This record gives sequence, structure tokens and C-alpha cells, in this order.
Amino acid sequence: MVRFSEGAGFVCGPGAVDVRGVTFEGEMTGDEYAVGISGAEIAEAFRSASFDDGRDEAPRDFSVELTGTRLLLGAGDLRGRATRGIVSGPLPVDPGGRYVFHQDAVGSVRRYGGLSRLEFLLYDAAGGFLRRYVPQDTSGWHSFVSGAAQVRVRFEIRNWEKMARGPDTEIDLSALSLLRLSGRGAEIDLDTSPGNFSPLVVRSASDPLIESCCFRGIDASATLFSGCERPTWRNNRVERCLSGLNITDSHQAVATQNVIDLRQKMGGARVNLKAWRMRAISGTRSNAARIQDNILLGASWGMEVFQEDALFGWTIEGNHVEAEYCGISMHGGEGNIVSRNTILLQGGTATRGIEIAWINRQYRLTANDIRALHPINGDLFGIVCTGELVEGSISGGSIDAPCGIFVPESSIVESGETEGPVISGVTIYYRSCGIAAQNGRVRILGNSLLPRAGSMAFYCHGAALWLQGCRAASLVSGNFIECDVAPALVWSAPVFQFADNRIVLKRRQPALVYNDAPLGDCEQSYDANRIDGPAPDEWLSLHSGTQGSFPGGGNLHAAGHILLGRMLRTGSRLNFVVTLDVGSLDGMILPGVGEGLFSVTARIETGESTAYLEWRACIRPGGGSCRRLELFPADPDTPALGLSVGQDRRLRLEPQGQFLVGTVVRMEVVRLS
Repeated sequence: MVRFSEGAGFVCGPGAVDVRGVTFEGEMTGDEYAVGISGAEIAEAFRSASFDDGRDEAPRDFSVELTGTRLLLGAGDLRGRATRGIVSGPLPVDPGGRYVFHQDAVGSVRRYGGLSRLEFLLYDAAGGFLRRYVPQDTSGWHSFVSGAAQVRVRFEIRNWEKMARGPDTEIDLSALSLLRLSGRGAEIDLDTSPGNFSPLVVRSASDPLIESCCFRGIDASATLFSGCERPTWRNNRVERCLSGLNITDSHQAVATQNVIDLRQKMGGARVNLKAWRMRAISGTRSNAARIQDNILLGASWGMEVFQEDALFGWTIEGNHVEAEYCGISMHGGEGNIVSRNTILLQGGTATRGIEIAWINRQYRLTANDIRALHPINGDLFGIVCTGELVEGSISGGSIDAPCGIFVPESSIVESGETEGPVISGVTIYYRSCGIAAQNGRVRILGNSLLPRAGSMAFYCHGAALWLQGCRAASLVSGNFIECDVAPALVWSAPVFQFADNRIVLKRRQPALVYNDAPLGDCEQSYDANRIDGPAPDEWLSLHSGTQGSFPGGGNLHAAGHILLGRMLRTGSRLNFVVTLDVGSLDGMILPGVGEGLFSVTARIETGESTAYLEWRACIRPGGGSCRRLELFPADPDTPALGLSVGQDRRLRLEPQGQFLVGTVVRMEVVRLS
């Protein structure tokens, strides 16, 4: 047995290194955490709650009910996009102490509604605001409450435009608490990450072996490989340390069959490694590592790898990861393989299961199972792919999280041979969004998107598919999609194909497809999709008003095309409704004299016959701004279209009768000047 105190330890290498069966012990006892503020105290503080605007009474569109320790929040009357925050009364803390948020393993959120985040507002003794403590913020390597005399707890509820509201939010406050750090946890220097130190450092060695060792209570990494070739770390056990294995500037490292348990004791329970942004396994500038068949428990980040060389790649297979913030994060590399891992996100403040970031080429995420337990953070994603990504794929496995897969705007390089990932064969249980992608090209093939009970519809508009700004030809095909609480099944991109999908609507939706892309950029087709469930209010909702202005006041849109074919609905004919939203007319200045014109052309093909329905929209200036918008048929022999103009100036074009199976509708929005 080797006892390790701060600043002491072994440095091995560059010669032969073979360490087996040694126990290393540090100064952390495992009792570094104790309850500072209980859930019952937090519940009591909400009896004197206030709201973001400082009022003591809830706004009319927001309901609050506190029964015992159960807080029920409702936002059923919100209109348009809105955010509401409820803030507890003050809770005293020691300015010299360190506190960290904790959620019991049983969880706290019973129903989600539009819950988006939890945060703590920090104040000085005089009630002056200091800063916010957001538990899911991992921008630094430590995250806790300190230097404050009092805190207030804030929950945020969001609602989105056209949202079909889900159930209310119900939170069991008894499962929440602030833990106070003591012992070494309250003494660790905050200027340097303890993960940079270790009682066992192996430098510049070839084929070093660390096997069957035990590391306990160390306020640092258990082992650090630096500049090594082919190091092996096998069958080791880590308990109550601040970090596990650190691999730096090393190549072909192997870590297999290890148990890294960073959880700390708190009474008879075990809590995750709170406050410290520590990793069970971390890597920097290292190539061709294989991390396989390990059990990683209680870390903030199960694995986090930074590759400054874009050509370096790791293989991470068959690991069981239980983490607080992120399961596996791969920053950069080529040929990264992440497969057959089980990732459990717990602690309520997780942000993502797997993260692919920076310049990442030819990555493969295969058959991973990702699950989030009792998330409080609504912006929680099963998989996030962000950065300059090339030829990646996500296939198989399952995800159970508020948002399934997110490919944000920065993640697709728009050039001839680069594209976003192919997403195929993944089963996603979502609460807010199934798959979200921005920019570039994505292919979404053969996935199952299933809403969880208590879905919330605040992120990505709550759509099962959210494709925004994808200007290359994206393909959505062969998917099984269920939609429950959302304004639309698909929030669509300008250019994509939506074909051969099976759709089940759990309830009546405002729209099947909601398109707010510039119509002049649209090249879309919908073909051979089967739809079950209540008919939506609108099959295709086109919203162009915010994308430009009318002729006479600027360019509206160039010509765009949307093709709808063989939209099949079980049990009845398809009643097709298209909405064209031209935006608010009031206050829109039309310079010059005369009328601005644009037209909507629909070609309806049923069997061998084709009918052209041509319309013109005439904008007449009145008092220097638009007050009236008129639609009339260009050809008096054209069959009539139903027309309704609501207070929000939305134009509904309803062809009379019902379209038969096999109907093809082509809409062209053409500027006439």
C-alpha cells in the first residue's frame, strides 16, 4: 500500500514499467459532502415565491400550486413565444462555504410540461444580486455556489409559437438539495485542475503496464500516462477519487476491464462527483487508443478527449458509463469509433450523452444506448454533433432524452464532398424533439421517433423532426414517427425529400409540416407517406411573411416549388389544406404608387386530368401603409378556392372537396411585378 498526500507520488519511465497489485490511498475520506439546504427548506422558500417581473402573484397566463413539497406549474394560457420564471424566497448560506446542487436518485420531475432549466440566483447579505449558478454549466472545471450569503431557486418554463401545450410541470422539491463540501473538498486549490496531478505518473515509456491496482480517496487522477507508446491500464479499480485515467501525448493506449467509481459517500448513500468537472477517462493529443469494457461511475464527464491533430482517432467500445453532465465527448479526430456503449445520465443536470465536436472526420457512432434519468435541463441531447464534420454516421441503438439527436448549424461544412451525418436505425424516445439539424445535408433513414409521456414542446418547437436551413438535398425516408405535443410533425428545411415514412399522430396537430423557410428557396417533395390518427388542422403550413417584403416594398420571393404526392391517410380520403402566411400587413410601407402583386399557382393532378388554379394577391396601399389584402382568381373559369383571412393575416387556401389517394399538388410562389 502506498499513501499519497498532495505533491507526493511516483514518476516512472522511460525504462520498463510494470506495476501490479498495488493500492494507492489519498486523503479524501468520502465524507466530503453533507446536506446544506434540504428539499424541505427549498419547498418552504417557494411559499414566498416571486416571478421574473418582481410580482408576488403569478401572471394570469401562468399558474402555480404548492402542496407539501410538490410544486405544480402551468402555462396553458401563454400565447406566442414566452418564458416564465418562478423564484423562491431567500435561503441563507455561508459565504465562506462551497455548495453544489444535488438531486436524489429517485428524481424530482414527475411531469415536464415546458420545464427548461433550473438555476440558483446568488445574493450578498444586503440582498444585492451577485451572479447565477447554473448546475449544468460545465464551462469551468469546477461549478458550485460560493461567496454568497443567500440563494434563491429559479425554475423556468418556456412556451413556443403555435405550441400544442403538454401537461403541466410537477416537481417534487424534496428530492432537491444543496450539498456543502467539507474536508479536502472544501480545501482544494481552485487555480489548477486536480486532474493534472496523479500519485502515479508514467512518462516516455514503451509498453508500460498498470494492472490490478486500487486507487482510493485521491484528490487527483489515479494514473497519468504522458508521452508513452502502447501503455496498458487493465483490471484496476478507482474509488472516491477526483479523476480516473489521464492519457496525454501517448499512442495506442489500452484501457480495459477497469472499474472507475468516483462517487462519494453521503451517509448511507452514494452521490456523483459533484462540483468538479472531472473525468473517469480523459485524453489529449493521443492517437489510436482503445477504451473497452470498462465500468465508469459517478464522473461529471465519463470520457472527454481533446485531439489537436485532426488525424488522431480513438475506439470506445462496450463501456458502461454513468455520468452527471456528459457521457462521452470526442473533440476532434479522424475515424473515431464509439460503439456498443451504455450511457446513463443522472443527477438532473446532464447536457448530452455523446458529443462529437471540432474537426471530426469519418466518425462512427454505432449501437449505443443512451438514457437520461429525471432531467431538469430541457436542453439535454442524447447525441450532439457540432463542429466541422465530414462523412459521419449514427446508427442503431436507442436514446431516451428530451432531445434525441442534435446537429447544430456549425456542424456541417458546406462544400462539394462534405455533409452531415447519416442517421439510421436509431430508436429515439423524445420529450421535446426527436432529431434536429441545421444547415448542410443530412440523411435520416429508418429511425423510430417515439414521444415520451409528459412531452414538452419548448425546444426546436417541439417537432419530431426539426430541419432548419438545410439547403443541400436532405432525405427523410423510411422512418416510423409518432407525434404527441407539438405544433408540427416536421419543422422543415428549404430543400429536402420526405418519402415512405409511417406517421402516427397521437392527437390533432396544428400542422403536419410547418415551413418557415423562404419560399423562393424551397425545393421540397413529400411522397408515399402513410398517416394515421386525427387529421391535422393544416397539412402544409407555409410562413413567408418574415422572410421578405412585398413587391413595391422590396423582393418577396423568387419561384419555389413544393411537390406533394400520394399522402396516404388510413380510413379516409386526404383533405389537403395549405396555409400561406404573408405576415402582418399593418405598418408595412409601400413606396411609390400602384399595387404590388404576387401569385400562388397550384397544379392538381388526379388520374389523367390536370387543373391549374391561379390566384393573384393584390396589396393596396392605404394611408401610406398596407391595410387590405385581396385574393381573386386570375381565370373566372377556375374552380373556386375557399379563402379565410384571420386577424393574423394568414391566408388559407382550401381546394374544395377532398383529394384522392395519388393526388399530386405542386405549389409555385412567383413574384409578379
